[in-house]
Amino acid sequence: MLEDLTESMLQKSLLLYNYISNAELKQVLEKNMTVLAVAQQALEKPLPAGLPQAAVRMGQEEYQLVRGEGGFSFSAIFPYELDYSQYKPRGHYTRSDHCGRRDLPPCSIPLLKLASGLSCKEGCVIPGRSGIS
Repeated sequence: MLEDLTESMLQKSLLLYNYISNAELKQVLEKNMTVLAVAQQALEKPLPAGLPQAAVRMGQEEYQLVRGEGGFSFSAIFPYELDYSQYKPRGHYTRSDHCGRRDLPPCSIPLLKLASGLSCKEGCVIPGRSGIS
C-alpha cells in the first residue's frame, strides 16, 4: 500500500510539474518530488524517468544521509538540520523486514517542521487534489 501511494504521488507530481508553467509552483513541486524520491529509494523502488535532475540529485544526497544514520546534519532538501540517527529502525520495527526499511521517516519528520517556518505552499501542493489524474 505504501509503495503504491508513494509511486502514485510521485507520478502525479511529475505530471503536474510538466503541466504547469508557474515557476514558483514548479519549485515547490520539485521539492515535493525530491521528498518522494527519498521515500521511493527507501522502498527500494526505481525513480521514474523524467524527474528533474535537481530532484534526483538532492533525493540521492538526502537518502545517503538517511542511510548513514549519522546524527545531526544539514538536510540536502530542507534549510535546517535533521537528526538522522532517528531514521534507524528500533524496537518492534526491527522484527519485520518491511518495517525495518525506513519507509515513513523521509516523509514524516520534515513535515513536522512546517510550523517552524517552511512555506505553507509546500504542504498544500498535494498530488491527487490538483484535478489532474
